[in-house]
Amino acid sequence: MFSREQIEFLRKHFFRTEFYNDTYSPALAAKRIKNHNVVIMDQFLLTLDESVFKQCRGIELVIVNTTAYDNLDINLLQKYKVKLSHLKEYATNDVAEVGFGMMLALNNRIEYAKRIVSEQGVTDLFPGHPAIDRLKRKSLRGQTVGIVGLGKIGSRFADMCLTFGIKVIAYSRSSKIIKGIKLVSIKKLFKSSDIFFISQVYKKPEMDRFISAELLNLAKEKAILISICHPNLIDFDFLIKNHRKFSGIGLDYLVTSEVLKLSKVRNENIIITPHLGSQSEEAIFNMTDSLISLAVDFALGKNIYTVV
Repeated sequence: MFSREQIEFLRKHFFRTEFYNDTYSPALAAKRIKNHNVVIMDQFLLTLDESVFKQCRGIELVIVNTTAYDNLDINLLQKYKVKLSHLKEYATNDVAEVGFGMMLALNNRIEYAKRIVSEQGVTDLFPGHPAIDRLKRKSLRGQTVGIVGLGKIGSRFADMCLTFGIKVIAYSRSSKIIKGIKLVSIKKLFKSSDIFFISQVYKKPEMDRFISAELLNLAKEKAILISICHPNLIDFDFLIKNHRKFSGIGLDYLVTSEVLKLSKVRNENIIITPHLGSQSEEAIFNMTDSLISLAVDFALGKNIYTVV
């Protein structure tokens, strides 16, 4: 994760600095971080349970390398008086780009067009070609995108859509005024949109299945659904049973067992990627640089943003 220069910087500025990329169990984590004050971790690879904090009384700060921190038990951190910090931003444009790329690919049915060339030897779509019915699409210009979650990523995605002449409506849990975007109720959004972009912040357990079966059922037939959020936010039971309701589905986050089940029942015009949005060179540098800044500022006694 860290570059050679960043590793050297950390080792120079801290009394003890160790790096691991294979810590998957609380028992191993406790053994490795027992004598450390600051822990930088990937919350998707490891969950710190109470056994860790009982053994590691010297931990003062946990920093997660994402904007989300839903895999950590806030009550547990408070009990052991451990502060928690996370990244407020590092891959906004990159994640929005991946979502926008998915929208282009799904609307244009790129995957199927590629397949008929490689598997069926199609060289041209002449008038009356049998494949045309499965490749017909509407121009994005003039369609309506409904964005659920108008934070930094949702707002950046909206900017991209407006540039293409796409109408944008949005649902936000906080009041916002953004030029070119009309805020609507979440039910109206699901009734009115041709394309959905889900970028809502997930907090468990109250946000589980926030995108409910009822909302998904309101969607237009053959709409496109794109999500860059935790799968728990969506009712996957409904989506798996009714996946043909959507002409295209794009998911970029954790590939959970529910996501894999969906991929087994649907194999056309679906894109599933494992956190691709945060893998640009710029995003990785922003992430690691921000993690280092948080750790150094905390060690120097400066105020840093913490959840607890």
